[in-house]
Amino acid sequence: MGCKPNWTKAEKEYLERAWGCVSIGHIAKRLGRSVNAVKLKAQKMGLRGHLHSGIHPTLEQVFKALGIQGSTGYATKRLLALGLPVRYHKVLKRSFRTVDMDKFWEWAEKNKRLLDFRNFEEGALGMEPEWVKEKRREDIANFMRPHNEKWSPVDDDLLRKALKLYRFTYADLSKKLNRSEGAIKRRILDLGLKERPIRLPNRPWTEHETAQLLALWDKGYSYERIAAELGRTALQVRGKHERLLYPERSRRSYRKWREKQKQPTISNER
Repeated sequence: MGCKPNWTKAEKEYLERAWGCVSIGHIAKRLGRSVNAVKLKAQKMGLRGHLHSGIHPTLEQVFKALGIQGSTGYATKRLLALGLPVRYHKVLKRSFRTVDMDKFWEWAEKNKRLLDFRNFEEGALGMEPEWVKEKRREDIANFMRPHNEKWSPVDDDLLRKALKLYRFTYADLSKKLNRSEGAIKRRILDLGLKERPIRLPNRPWTEHETAQLLALWDKGYSYERIAAELGRTALQVRGKHERLLYPERSRRSYRKWREKQKQPTISNER
């Protein structure tokens, strides 16, 4: 069998355009050359590894840029289930998962509360929309220890001592311990502590405050950050937000409470 003629200018231009975008087998078939010949020519032309030369980064590259460990854990499976725009990139007999970046940014804006941009370097995935810059700033400002991070004996001791002083609110303790108000409330219950943070005076929500809450939530603010803006506790903000999202749930809870109040008290006296 004779050798294939030298590569033409048109063939080299096609190889450069197609490299990383379609499979090597497809390129070889299109040019009427062997897979090895195509790989060798790409190497001589200085083209990068086929998988990393396409316009779409791999799923692993995207997760690494976002600070997500691995691509098979619960968190990643959750993102995939929510429609992360993944496509398959074929290299010889293997297929790799890549991410369509145009669709990714649309998807990410709709699901931005699931993504943490604190350690996401600007430009790590190419050009990024303006909203990402604000989300990055908010994630840095919102950062506090994860709600499921284990409490140490030192943490528990600080919590006990602070509660016994009877001068700290949930918001004060949140700043002091760098944990969410919800995590502090849960820990107090887990430890069976009788002391409680002091309460702020209760005040009705105004229409302006409600509008502010919703606007800040859409920008990616945490409950703690919104609370600081509105001069409320994060628990108050979360409660109000949940009532806005699920009004029927609040009405149902109230009806159950009313029905319970109407039930006759059973006396043990004979």
